[in-house]
Amino acid sequence: MPLVFSQWHFFITKPKNTISKNMKNSQFKHLIELNLATIFLSTSGVLGKLITLSATYTILMRCVVAVILIFLFERVRGNKPVINIKKDWLFFVKSGVLLGLHWATYFYAIQISSVAVAVLSLFTFPIITTLLEPLFFKTKLSLFNAIGAAMVLVGIFFIIPDFDLSNKTTLGAFSGVFSALCFSVRNLLNKKYVGVYSSSTIMLYQLLVSIILLSPTLYFSDVHISISNAGYLFLLGFITTAVGQTMFVQSLKNFSAATASVITSIQPVYGILMAFLIIEERPAPQVIIGGSMILFTVFAENIRQISLNKKMESS
Repeated sequence: MPLVFSQWHFFITKPKNTISKNMKNSQFKHLIELNLATIFLSTSGVLGKLITLSATYTILMRCVVAVILIFLFERVRGNKPVINIKKDWLFFVKSGVLLGLHWATYFYAIQISSVAVAVLSLFTFPIITTLLEPLFFKTKLSLFNAIGAAMVLVGIFFIIPDFDLSNKTTLGAFSGVFSALCFSVRNLLNKKYVGVYSSSTIMLYQLLVSIILLSPTLYFSDVHISISNAGYLFLLGFITTAVGQTMFVQSLKNFSAATASVITSIQPVYGILMAFLIIEERPAPQVIIGGSMILFTVFAENIRQISLNKKMESS
């Protein structure tokens, strides 16, 4: 009995610095996971350029591959991805439609313009998220996130200085911005339910809705897929979608949607670098300037997160 009491006494009076250290390590782990998810998500640009299928058909196949992989993963883990259909069906329909539209318009932007234009126009989503998040959760607008979003916007304008509606670059940019809007709203919807369902369950049902939404494209597409396209589609469904998207949804448990959005704004830098190394798509000087501004913003947000950890440790 004294031994048992002693063990509980140690647990109850566990040193404060030990608890703070655990919190710090946990938050640092979450930061690593979010940045790793960002790298996986960054593969979408170059893979979208390498795939020669239509944008909607590509996204349909991407969803099919990801659904199979996530379902198998859940089976191996012994989890049953069950949802409350009567209560939450509207959330899954809305978020699934937004996911499908986000991917389709983004890949359309890649195909008609370039990886740089598409991925950088997509990254107006931190600005959109920062502005919309207070409306969804009735919170105050963070000045730091607002400044960070503005920095991302300036970086994008450096990369796309001319908006001429008659050229494909501008059309690609506007398609990317619409994709960003869909992505932002979907992330904010996810934020409300990420504590109710696992990230893999949310992704699984959103992908199923996207498949239903995009399945009519089978009647208008050439269903013949070459070996190279099949390989790229598998990588897109596995690395970018099943792994990257699920990890990103998981991160919403530990960060605000706006903070997660600003941190993942390093994606354009990764995406442009991958395009340069793999398909030799060379960025113009203004792209380097804009990308550097985005990279600085992401670095500042990571530093802020570390600073918040230190405050929790000292409190």
